[in-house]
Amino acid sequence: METLAIMVVLVIGSLAAGAVLRQSWTVVSIVPALRVATIVIVGIGLANSRGFWSIFAAVAASAACLQLGYLAGHTVGHTVRGLRRWRAPRGRE
Repeated sequence: METLAIMVVLVIGSLAAGAVLRQSWTVVSIVPALRVATIVIVGIGLANSRGFWSIFAAVAASAACLQLGYLAGHTVGHTVRGLRRWRAPRGRE
Protein backbone atom coordinates (compact mmCIF):
# COMPACT_ATOMS: atom_id res chain seq x y z
CA MET A 1 0.00 0.00 0.00
CA GLU A 2 2.90 2.34 0.71
CA THR A 3 4.33 1.79 -2.77
CA LEU A 4 0.98 2.67 -4.35
CA ALA A 5 0.82 5.96 -2.44
CA ILE A 6 4.36 6.83 -3.52
CA MET A 7 3.55 6.09 -7.17
CA VAL A 8 0.38 8.21 -7.04
CA VAL A 9 2.32 11.16 -5.65
CA LEU A 10 5.02 10.64 -8.27
CA VAL A 11 2.50 10.53 -11.12
CA ILE A 12 0.58 13.60 -9.98
CA GLY A 13 3.78 15.53 -9.34
CA SER A 14 5.15 14.63 -12.77
CA LEU A 15 1.94 15.67 -14.51
CA ALA A 16 1.95 19.00 -12.69
CA ALA A 17 5.65 19.57 -13.39
CA GLY A 18 5.13 18.90 -17.09
CA ALA A 19 2.26 21.36 -17.26
CA VAL A 20 4.31 24.03 -15.49
CA LEU A 21 7.26 23.41 -17.82
CA ARG A 22 5.02 23.98 -20.83
CA GLN A 23 3.74 27.29 -19.53
CA SER A 24 7.25 28.68 -19.08
CA TRP A 25 9.67 26.93 -21.47
CA THR A 26 9.97 25.08 -24.77
CA VAL A 27 9.92 21.34 -25.36
CA VAL A 28 13.71 21.15 -24.93
CA SER A 29 13.21 21.76 -21.19
CA ILE A 30 11.80 18.24 -20.81
CA VAL A 31 15.25 16.65 -21.31
CA PRO A 32 16.90 18.22 -18.22
CA ALA A 33 13.72 17.64 -16.22
CA LEU A 34 13.79 13.94 -17.15
CA ARG A 35 17.45 13.70 -16.16
CA VAL A 36 16.84 15.33 -12.78
CA ALA A 37 13.78 13.16 -12.15
CA THR A 38 15.71 10.01 -13.05
CA ILE A 39 18.62 10.88 -10.76
CA VAL A 40 16.30 11.71 -7.86
CA ILE A 41 14.15 8.59 -8.31
CA VAL A 42 17.14 6.27 -8.59
CA GLY A 43 18.75 7.86 -5.56
CA ILE A 44 15.64 7.53 -3.45
CA GLY A 45 15.05 3.99 -4.69
CA LEU A 46 18.58 2.91 -3.81
CA ALA A 47 18.39 4.62 -0.42
CA ASN A 48 15.19 2.71 0.36
CA SER A 49 16.59 -0.61 -0.95
CA ARG A 50 14.01 -0.92 -3.71
CA GLY A 51 14.48 -3.49 -6.45
CA PHE A 52 15.58 -2.75 -9.99
CA TRP A 53 12.13 -3.21 -11.49
CA SER A 54 10.52 -0.99 -8.89
CA ILE A 55 12.96 1.81 -9.67
CA PHE A 56 12.59 1.21 -13.41
CA ALA A 57 8.79 1.41 -13.17
CA ALA A 58 8.99 4.65 -11.19
CA VAL A 59 11.35 6.24 -13.72
CA ALA A 60 9.17 5.11 -16.64
CA ALA A 61 6.00 6.40 -14.98
CA SER A 62 7.65 9.70 -14.18
CA ALA A 63 8.95 10.15 -17.74
CA ALA A 64 5.59 9.32 -19.29
CA CYS A 65 3.63 11.56 -16.95
CA LEU A 66 6.06 14.45 -17.38
CA GLN A 67 5.50 14.29 -21.13
CA LEU A 68 1.73 13.89 -20.77
CA GLY A 69 1.69 16.85 -18.40
CA TYR A 70 3.59 18.90 -20.97
CA LEU A 71 1.04 17.93 -23.60
CA ALA A 72 -1.85 18.76 -21.26
CA GLY A 73 -0.29 22.14 -20.45
CA HIS A 74 0.08 22.85 -24.16
CA THR A 75 -3.54 21.90 -24.82
CA VAL A 76 -4.87 24.04 -21.98
CA GLY A 77 -2.70 27.00 -22.96
CA HIS A 78 -3.74 26.74 -26.60
CA THR A 79 -7.41 26.52 -25.64
CA VAL A 80 -7.20 29.52 -23.33
CA ARG A 81 -5.46 31.61 -25.99
CA GLY A 82 -8.12 30.58 -28.51
CA LEU A 83 -10.93 31.53 -26.15
CA ARG A 84 -9.36 34.92 -25.51
CA ARG A 85 -9.28 35.63 -29.27
CA TRP A 86 -12.77 34.34 -29.87
CA ARG A 87 -15.53 36.85 -29.67
CA ALA A 88 -19.17 36.03 -29.93
CA PRO A 89 -20.61 37.33 -33.20
CA ARG A 90 -22.98 40.18 -32.69
CA GLY A 91 -26.45 39.73 -34.14
CA ARG A 92 -27.76 42.35 -36.53
CA GLU A 93 -30.93 43.93 -35.40
